[in-house]
Amino acid sequence: MGQCAICKRIEMIQNKSNPFFITETKTGYAVFADHQQFHGTVYFYCKEHVLNLDDLDEDTMQAYLMEMAHLQKALRKAFACDHVDCELIGTSDEHLHFQLYPRMDQDLPLYGENGNGPVYWCPKSRMFAQDNFPSQDDLAFMKKCLQEYL
Repeated sequence: MGQCAICKRIEMIQNKSNPFFITETKTGYAVFADHQQFHGTVYFYCKEHVLNLDDLDEDTMQAYLMEMAHLQKALRKAFACDHVDCELIGTSDEHLHFQLYPRMDQDLPLYGENGNGPVYWCPKSRMFAQDNFPSQDDLAFMKKCLQEYL
């Protein structure tokens, strides 16, 4: 693995030292985000170190997207949310991954429009606030909830 931050986290998964790890699929790894402003936030890392979906061969790309869709469905059921925002952003980490945010209606009361809006309307200072980092007990509970639907 290279020096990429996500590759390092994948290496931790393979060494069984990543406490945020949830499950491995054919094409990726699901992990809870370090921050949980939106309870149940998950990152879905591609196993291949590529930046864009179209860098994958057609079969792998389709499998990765299908697995992400199954993960999204499991999140919606496990956390009884109204919907799940799925973001594919490659500007901050140069490794293909989705960020999945379980969302409830009006979950941005201070920042949204009538309490609603995209995740990026939540200020970084709130998103990454110390009280949004899960404890080991929080991680175990979220993992148990989610694994029931995977």
